[in-house]
Amino acid sequence: MIQNTYRSGRALRVAGALGVASLLVGAVAVAGSAQAADYGNIDGTETGSIIIHKHKTQTGTVVSDKPDGSTSAITSDPVAGVTFTAYKIAGVDLTTNSGWDLVASTGVVGGASNADLAAACAAPTTSNIGGTSHTLGSGIPAESATNAQGKATISDGTTGVTVGAYLVCETDAPANVIDKAQPFIVTIPYSYKVATPASETWLYDVNVYPKNGLLNPVEKTPVTQPATALGLGSTATYTVKTSVPTIPSDAYFDYYEIVDAPPTGLTNLAVTSVVADATTLTSGTDYTVMSGSPNAGDLKLAFTATGLGKLKNTYAEKDITVTITGTVSGTGSLTNTAKVYSSTITSATTPTTPGTPDYNTPNSSDDATTNWGNLTIKKEDAGQTSAGLKDAVFEVYAADTPYATNCSTVSYSGTKLTVSGNSTFTSLSDGTITIPGLFVSSDVDGSNATSRCYVLKEVTAPAGYVLPAGGSEYTPVAVTTGTSAGIDIEITNTRKTSPNLPLTGAAGQVLMTAIGAGLFAIAIGFVFVRRSRKVRAN
Repeated sequence: MIQNTYRSGRALRVAGALGVASLLVGAVAVAGSAQAADYGNIDGTETGSIIIHKHKTQTGTVVSDKPDGSTSAITSDPVAGVTFTAYKIAGVDLTTNSGWDLVASTGVVGGASNADLAAACAAPTTSNIGGTSHTLGSGIPAESATNAQGKATISDGTTGVTVGAYLVCETDAPANVIDKAQPFIVTIPYSYKVATPASETWLYDVNVYPKNGLLNPVEKTPVTQPATALGLGSTATYTVKTSVPTIPSDAYFDYYEIVDAPPTGLTNLAVTSVVADATTLTSGTDYTVMSGSPNAGDLKLAFTATGLGKLKNTYAEKDITVTITGTVSGTGSLTNTAKVYSSTITSATTPTTPGTPDYNTPNSSDDATTNWGNLTIKKEDAGQTSAGLKDAVFEVYAADTPYATNCSTVSYSGTKLTVSGNSTFTSLSDGTITIPGLFVSSDVDGSNATSRCYVLKEVTAPAGYVLPAGGSEYTPVAVTTGTSAGIDIEITNTRKTSPNLPLTGAAGQVLMTAIGAGLFAIAIGFVFVRRSRKVRAN
């Protein structure tokens, strides 16, 4: 209940009992002064407004609220984007004492429970407050949703809100609002006593201060990819961080779930740790993990009743960090988000079973992205580049400068990489080799660069070709995100030097014939010389 010690008399006693009182618990006053009428008889022809100041649920010392809007002391953040609607309650004439009796805590209207008010807000056209004589009029929506300062005004356009009792309902809120304001009743006018100078007034413009439990933005971030896990089949790791909001003392978390929906190309999701502030929580005791819920492929972490109690009592305004891993099975940009679902309930006792979430209203993180690409090589004959060479074997290495402007300047680093279970890659009969997926970049590695440098090493040359050596066996390459449309790089080999062939066949026969003819000519010449000598001798 609001602690308002200044009010006196019948009107003051009843005003203190209204639902607006419970609305103001935990709030402090805000700046801006509303017009206050001179105290005296209520003017039934006067009109006013309901001025809403929407803020996060506050921690720390509670300060008295100022329904005249005269003080600025709210320290919690304003909440924008929340809409409210007021419904005038029929049969309550506040120009009479009997009307004020109805809205007293013992009256049929003022004594309605929070559950009664919530039911009336859920079905205002068919509901009443405290009996059929007190049906709800047409809704008067706020002129707009709460602005960046958390402020909105219900004034029924240019006519203003007429004298009477109103049920005020929070009708819509952003997904990160998990603890909606309870419905409340406010009267126009509202009796208020100012301490200095001592005076009592009727407020026709009434400031109210509903509070929300608010989820902070969810953060999902890829973890830096290790230098040894740069190929398809490697593990990709992400963290999901959510901050637990403060909720009122009489409220409890109905549920608190974190859901990760993986993109195509990321499989085998698993939760490896859950840390609250600096404490590791226990699976099965504080939370459970389910695959395929709420949708096929999803991974869901749901806090148990024990875990929900810890979130409220121990970890309010603390971070919960969940580490999730998955196996990379595809190329391209793997982008996904984490979603947090949470809501609260008011209960006299601590709930023992978590409720069922509304999966239509998630509080989502920004996209988290990792990028992967394949590489297609063609092995060719240096003297005949159209001819592909089979059985060349390569290894692939990380580059010492992975995001160099020109990959031709980089050198290899570390040990050979494994991609889809293979650490060597062999050219096919057409000379091509496809390395099916290499890490390119992420939100934290390379700022989502579109390419990354790697180094190929030829370890086996095709049969009949020279294996490069002396550093020539290393070829720097650039790998881009996605699937290659054609050949990314061509690598050539020179043929080995052939030995002299034996002289056989037609060429050998020609040579032998020539040698034989020469020897025959020499022999004939020798015979002629001998005969000539004999003749001269005779």
